[in-house]
Amino acid sequence: MTPPRELSCDPITGVQLRIGVMGSASEPADPAVGALCRRLGRTVAERGVCLLTGACPGLPHEAVLGAKEAAGHVVGISPAATLREHAETSLRIYGEEIPVRAHVETVHGLSAHAAADGLMRWLRTASRPPKRALVVHGDPGPAQALATRIEKELGWAVSVPAYRDRVAVE
Repeated sequence: MTPPRELSCDPITGVQLRIGVMGSASEPADPAVGALCRRLGRTVAERGVCLLTGACPGLPHEAVLGAKEAAGHVVGISPAATLREHAETSLRIYGEEIPVRAHVETVHGLSAHAAADGLMRWLRTASRPPKRALVVHGDPGPAQALATRIEKELGWAVSVPAYRDRVAVE
């Protein structure tokens, strides 16, 4: 393991620079893509930059593994619904049960994603409804709940494509 590097900081604020790696939380795609993500994480860490992810498996996890190989600083913003779900349990990643050993900070009043009400407010600003809306982010249950709400409240055609589905966009 590589010793920690000097932190790369913003010259004005002095805050450590952060790079976010977000992406599919599904099983890894092509192994070559996973290797590239791991290399990206390692490179970020070697330059003293903090790697920020959505604390999920898939391609972001590959970047985390690369950053950890280079003794990098990694921050994962958890999609867990409760503190207990995140900090007092384990996670299944690629079929392996991983105990969670995390320091958890709760930041009230902020969200990594817009809440459903905020998304609905934004959707209502559309000058005309789309032919079809796609909900492509989030766990399947909440994604379907948002799709149902959009259908009921806005009358739009909505679908929630599954991982690797192909959708023709007109």
